[in-house]
Amino acid sequence: MNESMKRRIAFALKCKPEEVPEEPEKLREALDKCRADLKVKKKVKHGESIH
Repeated sequence: MNESMKRRIAFALKCKPEEVPEEPEKLREALDKCRADLKVKKKVKHGESIH
């Protein structure tokens, strides 16, 4: 993976570029978790129920 891609992923995951997982499966899990967190925060911000 090139450095610019690592920096972009690190920004999305709110971590350092060195901490970006190299294995595709771990990277996918980390990004999915990040997306889930964003959805929950967005719902709470708009006053909707999380459940």
